[in-house]
Amino acid sequence: MKEELIRIENGKIRKGDHLLDIDVEISRGESIGIISDNLMNSEAFLDFFRGNLRLEQGKVYFLGERTSMEETGKRITESTMILERKNKFSPELTAWDFLVALRGGIGRNGKKEQLKRFYSPEAEEVRKNLEIDFQWRDSLVSLTPLSLCRLYLFKAWFYHYEIMVLGHITEVLRENDIHKLMEYVEYFLQRGMAFLLVDQESDFLFSHTCRIDILKSGITCYRLFPEQFEEETLIHIMRGKDHGKERDMDKISGKKEKYSSISAPVLEFDKVVSDVTDELTFQIRKGEIGVLLDYNYQTAFEMRKIFLNEKRWKRGQIRVNGTACSPTGISSMLGKEIGIQLENPGKKGKTLYCNLSGLENLSSVLIPKMGSWLVRKKIERNIMKEASEWFDEELLRQKVSEWSPE
Repeated sequence: MKEELIRIENGKIRKGDHLLDIDVEISRGESIGIISDNLMNSEAFLDFFRGNLRLEQGKVYFLGERTSMEETGKRITESTMILERKNKFSPELTAWDFLVALRGGIGRNGKKEQLKRFYSPEAEEVRKNLEIDFQWRDSLVSLTPLSLCRLYLFKAWFYHYEIMVLGHITEVLRENDIHKLMEYVEYFLQRGMAFLLVDQESDFLFSHTCRIDILKSGITCYRLFPEQFEEETLIHIMRGKDHGKERDMDKISGKKEKYSSISAPVLEFDKVVSDVTDELTFQIRKGEIGVLLDYNYQTAFEMRKIFLNEKRWKRGQIRVNGTACSPTGISSMLGKEIGIQLENPGKKGKTLYCNLSGLENLSSVLIPKMGSWLVRKKIERNIMKEASEWFDEELLRQKVSEWSPE
């Protein structure tokens, strides 16, 4: 039987007016998945492990021993490291700073022990298994997302962290890099480290966990084990009733029938070259969804700058509805002919605002450009009419934080 690291029974944490009931149980060498019916619950759960929220009530056990709620926060911080989807680092901060220099309060002897551990044969073996491909003097902002994951994992081993939390990592890494990361995770699982995978991608959790805990309506109310790992089971639990995938696909296919005939491209990139991309050529027609695989992690960011006129492309042509555009011409179309979702939903301060309703989010690009109150109301009604084909009106008037990830 594996040694239990932490167990929380009937725990309650509060974020603002939101109360979350959690039950957590994880042992050495286990990989546990956490999936929630909305992003607010996921963020509150992560905030607890960040040390930003305290446990208001419940029973907590570390290594089988009961721990007071006052001690829980300290024990969580000492034993847990979080690898999150995005962090902001100073350009001057190096990998070595992140590993060693920023850890204060250890004294001269402590620093000697750090160096001794860093240059030990065991550390060399860990670095080899992690395939660390950067120099320790490299700045953190220059590291690829996968290299940053390697650094986090090495630091977790270096300081004897017993639990590693991966927060929405599938939103950051590409598929190939996710597979590589999970190879590293398996290596540390064999060494006794435990992992909590907080994510919304069910296939990812099905593939890499031995149990999935489901947060629904602010409560840890279901646990799925491998024999129950099916998409239909998860959908049934999340929605409270079995809609079935077929019904959703019928709705989508019905939407596409409107544009069944071949139409002229609405957006064209014709041999567009920028600082970080080779020739980029593609077309998107009315009724189509285009997918660009961003393997270098920079193409999408570069396109974002182009649309916002923060950066000009070197050569090539961008056409909207057949008309060639200048850099200023493209940015002037935002909110008129072009709508742009710049970031992942649910991130603080990004394009989708959790404290606004769905309708307010959809209107946020267009409405500021309309001076007249009557025009604003008309635009809002038009948005509601179009969006009602995809969402219920009641849902559109709810805060985005209350929506399910679907």
